[in-house]
Amino acid sequence: MKASLTTRVATRLTLTPQLSTSLNVLAMNAVELESFLAQSLEENPLLERVGEEEREDGVEVTLREAVEESWWLEPPPDDAVGPEAQLRDTPSLSEWLHGQLARQPMPQHERQLAMAIVDSLDDDGLFRVDIASFADTFGVAPETVERVLVERVQALEPAGIAARDTLECLLLQLDPTQPEDRLARMLLLEHQQWLGDRERLLESLRVPAAQLDAALARLRRLDPFPGHLGGAQIALYITPELRVRRDGDGFSVELVSPARVRVSRRWRHVRWPDADRSFMQQARQQAYGLVQALRQREETLLRVGQCLVRRQADMLTAGLPAVRPLTLRDVAEELGVHESTVSRAVQGKYADTPIGTLPLKAFFSAGLRTQVGGTISTSRVRQRIRALIEAEDKTRPISDQRIAEILCREGIEVARRTVAKYREQLGLPSSSRRRRPAVSRQKHMRR
Repeated sequence: MKASLTTRVATRLTLTPQLSTSLNVLAMNAVELESFLAQSLEENPLLERVGEEEREDGVEVTLREAVEESWWLEPPPDDAVGPEAQLRDTPSLSEWLHGQLARQPMPQHERQLAMAIVDSLDDDGLFRVDIASFADTFGVAPETVERVLVERVQALEPAGIAARDTLECLLLQLDPTQPEDRLARMLLLEHQQWLGDRERLLESLRVPAAQLDAALARLRRLDPFPGHLGGAQIALYITPELRVRRDGDGFSVELVSPARVRVSRRWRHVRWPDADRSFMQQARQQAYGLVQALRQREETLLRVGQCLVRRQADMLTAGLPAVRPLTLRDVAEELGVHESTVSRAVQGKYADTPIGTLPLKAFFSAGLRTQVGGTISTSRVRQRIRALIEAEDKTRPISDQRIAEILCREGIEVARRTVAKYREQLGLPSSSRRRRPAVSRQKHMRR
């Protein structure tokens, strides 16, 4: 063995403090940003708020100089009821659902499984867990999980809870005994791509205009995020950051409340003693870095919002069922930014739109190509697969390959392995496990 010196060239990504601040600020939602700015204003003497009275006196406030005062900056009156007290008095979504399950008669093993499903719902109130893996965890068959999910948990209030995707959530809220709901269901399953084109729907369906308008209005009233109604915390802390309004034939997008902080000018000409100079230089650097990060956050958020609204205009006109396939990559490529930047920009952010307050992630939906050059939502494809399996002859269930062939004839380009993946996501067993033995005619007649 002997010692030697070698030279090696390597590339390593290092985040500067400024870049790190920008990334963190971009990922914050409105409430997190307010809390972060409150702490920054307290710790950094060179940061200051721009008050309402100062702006009314004609002081120019730019995007880089900014966070408005909010309710958390002033102590509440003695008789005010704080958010914490309201949260203590209002049951959470989980508590509300567990309470409903506790009051329903059912076998204990089903109750335990139903409560485990409730505990696995995401913030939107949807069950986006792979059913096969979930069944393995609890040592039961996937069919058992599917049955408890559908018969027990999806029967709870609010309607649409525990759906496996947005489309199923909307379908669960429709009443098949009501004419307008039956038409709304048909629109979701068979005409989703034309929900933004009323004239084409009238021509295709040949129903009275009033009947179609009633069904479209019914779709707009559906809630794709039932979990947001289940507790006070969501209602108290959702703060829309973008406002979308109709503007002629299109839509306009604006920031609801741009941040209002700036670097103070009062210390500009102060000569600091050596003991304080290093601290103030660091404070100045951090202050300018934060102001720059706020400006970049707002510019990015506005550009992303404008892109989403431009790409999903039909959804804002006809409701969430009209969402078109759109991915983070699509938006990133259009704006010329990295996909992770778009992800941070939409994370936990909401928009006030003509069809309600929506999370920005509601504007995204994966899609498959069609033979006519367009795309179709994967949610709609999954529901089509479910419909085909539900309508099959149980003594001769259709295979994944057969389903793929049917979808291809309907114009949807999908491979057998993709059908298998979507079927598993729906918690549906393979054709061999769905097969039931044929019942002889004589035996059937004796019954």
